[in-house]
Amino acid sequence: MPSEAEWEYAARAGDTAGRYFGDAPICEFANVRDQSKKKLRSTGQFLECNSGFSNTSPVGSFPPNGFGLYDMLGNVWEWVEDCWGGRSYGDAPGDGAARENALCGERVRRGGSWNSVERYLYNVGTRSRALPCAGWDVFGFRVASDYPAPASAPPEPPTIAQAAPPLTPSLVAPQSSDWDGTWAGLWGGQIASRIIITGGNVVEYDYSRNLQKGFGQTIISGDTLTFSTPRGSVITLTKRGPTAAAAHYRSEADGELVRSSPSAPQSSEWDGTWIGSWGSEITAKIIINGGKVLEYDHGGYPQEDLGQTIISANTLTFGTPPGFVITLTKRGPTAAAAHYHNETDGEFCGNSSRSN
Repeated sequence: MPSEAEWEYAARAGDTAGRYFGDAPICEFANVRDQSKKKLRSTGQFLECNSGFSNTSPVGSFPPNGFGLYDMLGNVWEWVEDCWGGRSYGDAPGDGAARENALCGERVRRGGSWNSVERYLYNVGTRSRALPCAGWDVFGFRVASDYPAPASAPPEPPTIAQAAPPLTPSLVAPQSSDWDGTWAGLWGGQIASRIIITGGNVVEYDYSRNLQKGFGQTIISGDTLTFSTPRGSVITLTKRGPTAAAAHYRSEADGELVRSSPSAPQSSEWDGTWIGSWGSEITAKIIINGGKVLEYDHGGYPQEDLGQTIISANTLTFGTPPGFVITLTKRGPTAAAAHYHNETDGEFCGNSSRSN
């Protein structure tokens, strides 16, 4: 698959405008959520046009861009090779290669789909994300091929056999569960912070609502844990008890963190990060640890303090009744349907934190 940079270059087709067809009506150039989609979707927003396609359309049904490529906007969201690293890709490789992280829970998708409204299609730079296991009818992919090397290129010199280097531990190999959980506290008594640790590795660091992922190695030694952020900061936690730790930055004890863990863990079958969408468009994330929902993120707005988590057979329910209650129903070890107001509105994929 192409990298994200390669995909956008191909989509723009040498143009710097938001769309490769300029200001022309989008329904003439892309299969989007128009009036014909009412056959499958009775509610929501629909563009005022009718393509005749109730879902996906055959390639070539709409005009290509300047490079002769079809459906670079609409029809299906297209997977690219990159790991999701946040809403900005300022730290992506400068040579157009894919961004790969040691912890790659989500991959990038581009271009919108037949079920996308115009706000997802106003610019080829619009980005989204999902777990690699997600398999909905709005997802697809595009194959890319590298140019062959010139015929005159000199042959590669023969490889000289060398002794294999010693094996090193994987950066993401689970190493300890003594630190696992969600640690929350303050820097300098004022700036809120949260650190999520799974399998002895830091998987998420939230500093004043600035979420960061994609960390280097997490080092555990005695009662200390050290990790570096994607922005180059090195943070060390020193335990002061089972649920308390001092946070150090630049060798100073700048913060205090407390681990929030359920008083009575009730199940680990649901533990992990579940990524999905409501109505195939609005991305949501649910973090479960010790059988309790710790965070629910709906469209980039994380929520905590989500009331009691109730697990019964293959269902998990959380929220603050009567107005806000969500139920997940398992369809397999890593798949679940999401219900809100007793309707099946979403699909989620689980990235389990447990070792199987």
